[in-house]
Amino acid sequence: MRRPDREGGGAPRHRRLPSVHARIRYPLARLGFLTIGTFDPADPAEGHEATLRIIERGEQLGLDSAWLRHRHLQHGISSPVAVMAAASQRTRRIDLGTAVTPIGAENPFRLAEDLATVDLLTGGRLQPGFSIGTPMRFDTYRDAIYPTTADLEDLGYDRLLRFRDLVHGRTVSDAAAREGQEEYASTVQPHAAGLAERIWYGAASTRSAVWAGENGFRLLTSSVIQGELGRTSARTSARRSTRTGQPIRPAPTPGCRRASS
Repeated sequence: MRRPDREGGGAPRHRRLPSVHARIRYPLARLGFLTIGTFDPADPAEGHEATLRIIERGEQLGLDSAWLRHRHLQHGISSPVAVMAAASQRTRRIDLGTAVTPIGAENPFRLAEDLATVDLLTGGRLQPGFSIGTPMRFDTYRDAIYPTTADLEDLGYDRLLRFRDLVHGRTVSDAAAREGQEEYASTVQPHAAGLAERIWYGAASTRSAVWAGENGFRLLTSSVIQGELGRTSARTSARRSTRTGQPIRPAPTPGCRRASS
């Protein structure tokens, strides 16, 4: 029997609608983890070995991805490329990613060579993530990287685009040739097919999230994201841009992931 709208002639009773989160459920498609990979400076080898064991254990537990933080002048992973190369030989299924590598401290050409090599070793499981702009505490080590050109370096969006172009196979040299037994290519070698479509961007604002979507990057977000329109709007804009952007080709895995702060 239907319950009357009014009881005792009083005001109408209003049903309480469930919250948005109660009404809409998003099934978990993939699950991964992020590790800083800390180590004791007195025994750094053990710390790196522990990180590799964690990645192996993650694969055994059925997790889909393992992500490494990238740190400089700290007791944490300073060379995630090398760690992922080692992990590639101890795992078979789990994706290996960085969240994130500050590309301002990297040479795009050399990084493209290294990551392409590691991606081939993983069988196409690499998920490299990047941030742009001035890296954290960059003033303490920038002269060690760019002793005479630090103020001239482009640390913005163009640097990441240049890296992706190199990974994708942009011509670097017009001097492809054979000289005796040596053969020279015009593009970065080796070429890792599909790697350019698996590059992630760590956005920290609405503007950068929109830029990532418009330029076809996968999106990494975190609990510290702040947008000009507020935190919720930043994430909404990121999802909208990822849907309406023009990626190089459709991504086979979710285009937005959250990294721990």
